[in-house]
Amino acid sequence: MESFQDIGFCSDDVWDDLCDIHESEVIAVLRAYIDASTRKESGLLSVAGYLFESGPVRRFRQEWRDTFGPERFSWADLIARSRPFKGLRGEEHNAEHDRLVAAGVSLLREYTIAGVISSCWMQDVENYGPTWIKGFAHAYSIAGHMAMVGIGKWARLNNYNGGIAYIIEAGDEGYDQLEHLLSYASKSQEVADAYQWNGHSTAPKTPHSPFHAPDLFAWEWGKYWTETVIQRKRPIRRSLASLLIDRLDCYTVMHLGGEPLLKFFEHINALGVEQLQRNADAAASVPVAELSEIILTSEQITRVGDHE
Repeated sequence: MESFQDIGFCSDDVWDDLCDIHESEVIAVLRAYIDASTRKESGLLSVAGYLFESGPVRRFRQEWRDTFGPERFSWADLIARSRPFKGLRGEEHNAEHDRLVAAGVSLLREYTIAGVISSCWMQDVENYGPTWIKGFAHAYSIAGHMAMVGIGKWARLNNYNGGIAYIIEAGDEGYDQLEHLLSYASKSQEVADAYQWNGHSTAPKTPHSPFHAPDLFAWEWGKYWTETVIQRKRPIRRSLASLLIDRLDCYTVMHLGGEPLLKFFEHINALGVEQLQRNADAAASVPVAELSEIILTSEQITRVGDHE
């Protein structure tokens, strides 16, 4: 599918055109966030997605702009009080900083109807993942696939039956692999049903695009998983708790690690080998192995993804 970036759209007006061209009842925007600060050799990759009803997307964008301004923005910069928010440093600016954080969380609670997050350790994908299968060659696409399955299931269970138009951010490392997975949906009814797919596009991230919604969630989830679950150095951040409270039934969260991740890889590996059996030479070049045995006999003595 031709992307809007390819045909020359370069401003936030792209979202008006996306909403016009996709006639779905709802639009899902997905974005990846990589936190490489917890382990020197590997980082946690999180892919977050939010489901918007098509109509309110314009209002979300306008309110985001009214709140945070037209300049470059990232949730990480706001939390750290850096770059455009460096003027908020110092205790005398705590109230304003807290107001902006609360405003961002409030906008997501008001305008999104469902959220999903999927995370995994990038090193696990590099070491054990089915990276030889096109579409599964990067942690972004693997976590993105699970996120889309999760949001598709939520939409189906909650009677959003018009299909989902997926928008992914152009330019993120591995986004082309996720886009390739989405291309299967136009050819396979099984894939389309799993994602509740009704079209997809790529778009650039702009100062007040809806990508800021999954960016916020993915950043918060990365901090929660590394600092609260793994390092155990702090309780859940108040901003994340405020995002989720009283809305847990609207969220699907998953971390792919340990046995579930291995079983997922083995399933994808088996599908890939089955496809390659049509070509004897290609099939012969692909060793079929029991991934669990590889890990048990390796030097890794902790569970996949566990912090040492």
